[in-house]
Amino acid sequence: MADSSKPLERRAKRSDALRNRARIDAAAREVLAELGMTATIADIAERADVGLATIYRSYPTKDGLLADVAIQWLRDWSDLATGRLDASDPVEAFRCLTFDLFEQLRRDRLAIDLLRAAPINDEVELARSDVQKSVAAVMDRSREHGGLRADVGYDEMAVLVLGTAGRLSDTGVMDAVTWRRMAELVLAAIERR
Repeated sequence: MADSSKPLERRAKRSDALRNRARIDAAAREVLAELGMTATIADIAERADVGLATIYRSYPTKDGLLADVAIQWLRDWSDLATGRLDASDPVEAFRCLTFDLFEQLRRDRLAIDLLRAAPINDEVELARSDVQKSVAAVMDRSREHGGLRADVGYDEMAVLVLGTAGRLSDTGVMDAVTWRRMAELVLAAIERR
């Protein structure tokens, strides 16, 4: 006679694995936002309240875990930028997108590290490329409506934003007022006057 408890045991293990995976993913997002790429698997395991082996069953390497979190962040950011393309005021849409970006970078160290880092893998690079295209499209619409200087493209903006945000983060400046002021200064440098 077959043991009918086996399917129930497998389902229980699967649901436990799914719960652990959700805890790992949530902990990874939190820890990576706080510590950036310097976070360790041990940091994430401690926050998720699981053992290292539990993490390694889902993510054999730190790069795999980092890539999953990075891709989700990049996709969310690309969606946000794409959503600004239909705005009735393209100049204001770009300004708001810039303020949103600075706020996101203020709250998420991984975002800064991710945008400044060498490629992790092809899928992350594709997601990063999508962000670049989305933001560049918002910039182009703003420029067409007189909002941006003609000689400023995505690359120039990236240098200004990442340089400024990286410096603020590296020196531990975290207050929102300072970050917003820096966003305003970046905008002043690239907007058409």
